[in-house]
Amino acid sequence: MSFYDYLIGGFKIKKIKQKLGELYSHLVWLWRMRDIVTVPGDAVKIVDPKTAPNFEARFRFKGGYFVCRRQDWFGVEEVFLNGEYLPALSVLKGLTSPVIVDLGANIGAFALYAFGYYPDARIISVEAAPDTFNYLDSNRALNNEYSWKVVNAAVWNEESYVILERRKESTGNRVSSSESDGETIPAKRMETILSEENIEHIDLMKIDIEGAEHEVIPGSVSVLKKVRALLIEVHTDRLNPDKIYSTLSACFSHAWVLTGRNALKPVYIFSHENMNIPNSIKIDINNI
Repeated sequence: MSFYDYLIGGFKIKKIKQKLGELYSHLVWLWRMRDIVTVPGDAVKIVDPKTAPNFEARFRFKGGYFVCRRQDWFGVEEVFLNGEYLPALSVLKGLTSPVIVDLGANIGAFALYAFGYYPDARIISVEAAPDTFNYLDSNRALNNEYSWKVVNAAVWNEESYVILERRKESTGNRVSSSESDGETIPAKRMETILSEENIEHIDLMKIDIEGAEHEVIPGSVSVLKKVRALLIEVHTDRLNPDKIYSTLSACFSHAWVLTGRNALKPVYIFSHENMNIPNSIKIDINNI
């Protein structure tokens, strides 16, 4: 065998190993996505970091369907593949038609996950980014058998306009009142949104608004007292959470932090009732 043949043979073996590695990775992803996948080729492509941000794929979950882009995938993986919010649904045990409010809904993954377990729920999903909201609204239309209302607005501490600052992943989009580069979008108070939807009682509220909770929570005490259980991701990497914790401690009697999450930011459940919540640690609500 010549040295040239040796090099060519080595190159071919390297390519074969690379292809086998890619095939193995695809099979692992498809196994993880087995409960939601509809078109395997699209499912494999959407998890590839090299795929264009606006590439779309269609998925299913317990009879419901949804479409997401590559830039939305992180949130879909977090909800459907990792099941990171499943412990929160335990607070709804025994209810047949719970009222759920999702602030920071993205494309509606959490709502569809909740509908999978509580198909008779009433859910209001609020999303700030107009393009992401379009996918949220389209997903609502794909599942029109559910009692699902969607609202396009940023949640803020006053009726005003805020700046939408975009990130690579749509789940990282954030809003601010500073005059930074970005898109101007309408903002509403939590009270206004609930009043417009005639919501007087909330069984579960989810808040994941990328740091805006620092502006929203302190001024929403009257609403929070109507919430049976609150699921909130606190963005401690962007703000001092002391004011948030003190407000929530004044509104609720019990608190838990979810365990086993891949994300570094803590997710808490606050409630007026003492509950048995899986995959969580109960914490002293006055010493968070």
